[in-house]
Amino acid sequence: MDDLFAKQVVKISQGLPHYTHLLCQNAGVYVVEQGRENVRAADFDFAITRALNNVSQTVREKYHRATFSNRETLYRQVLLACTMAEKDELGTFSAPDVRDKLCEVTGRRYEIPAFANHLTDFSSMDGARGGILVKRGVLRRFRYRFIDPLLPPYILMKGRTEGLTQELS
Repeated sequence: MDDLFAKQVVKISQGLPHYTHLLCQNAGVYVVEQGRENVRAADFDFAITRALNNVSQTVREKYHRATFSNRETLYRQVLLACTMAEKDELGTFSAPDVRDKLCEVTGRRYEIPAFANHLTDFSSMDGARGGILVKRGVLRRFRYRFIDPLLPPYILMKGRTEGLTQELS
């Protein structure tokens, strides 16, 4: 396999063997179907598309519940920005970290009040969009962490297929 393909798999799977295996398996099957012997970097998006269909139903439902709306919202973009945000040694990130990545995702500058309710919704345990993030700390210094480690790679893959990010190129 191409080095670039391998690097993209490592980055998107975030150290989780489950996603590494899923992406490589789907790329390998695709390459064999094409009558080739080597996986190319160009096969990455196809591997993601196929892998998304094989992610656990629980992960897919959490993402759908957190991002679904009948109207245009920023939930998908904010959740993707959370996934892309710089993490500390404990895997936590802050609202300013999200702000910077949200700008990359949307191409617009949003200040924290524009998406603070989104973070609250994702970290609520009783709301429709909740149960995604754990919220720790004190007012104006909250830190967030994903509850389910299988969710961030899925969010990155969805963002890639929806054209929200090319970060992994």
